[in-house]
Amino acid sequence: MNPGLLFPAGLLALAGLLVPLLIHLVRRSELVVHDFAALRWLSARARPRRRLRFDDRALLAVRLVLIAVIAVLLAQPILTRWPGARDWLLVVPGAKPSAVPVPDDARPLERPIERRWLAPGLPALDSPMPAAGPSASLLRELDSRLAPESTLTVEVPSELGGLDGERPRLSRPVEWRVSSADSTPVEPASLPATAARPGLWLVYAPERAEELRFLRAAADAGGVIDSDTPESTTTGPVLDILGEIALPSNLNRVDWPTFGAGRLIWLSEQALPPAVVGWIQAGGQVLRVGVVDEAANDDSVLVWRSADPGSDVRAYTLGSGRLMVLAARLDPEYLPELLQPDFPDILRGWLQSPGPEPSRAPARSHAPDTGLAAWPPPSRGLGDWLAALIALLFLLERWLASAPGRLR
Repeated sequence: MNPGLLFPAGLLALAGLLVPLLIHLVRRSELVVHDFAALRWLSARARPRRRLRFDDRALLAVRLVLIAVIAVLLAQPILTRWPGARDWLLVVPGAKPSAVPVPDDARPLERPIERRWLAPGLPALDSPMPAAGPSASLLRELDSRLAPESTLTVEVPSELGGLDGERPRLSRPVEWRVSSADSTPVEPASLPATAARPGLWLVYAPERAEELRFLRAAADAGGVIDSDTPESTTTGPVLDILGEIALPSNLNRVDWPTFGAGRLIWLSEQALPPAVVGWIQAGGQVLRVGVVDEAANDDSVLVWRSADPGSDVRAYTLGSGRLMVLAARLDPEYLPELLQPDFPDILRGWLQSPGPEPSRAPARSHAPDTGLAAWPPPSRGLGDWLAALIALLFLLERWLASAPGRLR
């Protein structure tokens, strides 16, 4: 157990020890001099040198100790100490039970071993299997609380859930055991679902009506429903045009429809009206074509990049919705992808809502990495104990200062 101070500058309060010393010197008991008749006519002799002395030494000592304890409290003392070294065996819910080592493992145990489920609360392994939790976060938290000498062995199913998009990085090596088979199947809800085709609202300025032909052609053409699947084929339309709105010079005259869950493509350099901005903030998605939005450049995410430099799609959030910006107009000279057969799928990719971050991955590819700096040992503050001691010393000081018969 090692002591330490979180705020060593608090010890400067020890200078307050001079205060009770000065008080006791100034207010010490004074002797009253009386003249006697028989000694009145004697010649005065040199007085002996007065020695420095303190009255009420017990009271002075209590006051000095009280100030010293207050100074230590201001310095915030702590005690740091690692818990006893243990070997930990963690089993992720869903791992094959037969792969879990038994207590009399072939390897001799030099230290006590903890056998727990890798689930919230780390329940004992002999308890019923709990629901799976954020395994990566639980591993990081446990790594920060264990002594450097403690070892970790983790038994995982072949497919690991509860991930947060980053491979765990710990301060110690981990023995990562992957089961050959799982005892529980993967829930269908955790598998990615096929995205539904989006409906489109086309809003355009009259001088840019020529660009609509590319969007109409993309809506009428077939598209690959799932390009990652070898069996995917070209099927019916992947886009539905729900309506077209030609913009007048005064946007206040437009009777905006209820866009609902559709996507809006804005072919105009005019600013978005408040009605459309409010719809985006409520969860809508708009693609502005042929404009440069400074807000999208400052705080945006690259969605797609063209083969032609400078023609890319960037997106940024606006309330609960998303606003995307394509700097180039729908012109093959600046956007050669317009003439490619897969442009309908490119367009659908622009308009598709971002899916959730993956939370499952093959366990072998998600084994924890090492290289994280060693964690500091856990600390325990002594503030409560020092506060109680200060209260007792204060009561003792008051009792001594008001004791009957004390010289004043």
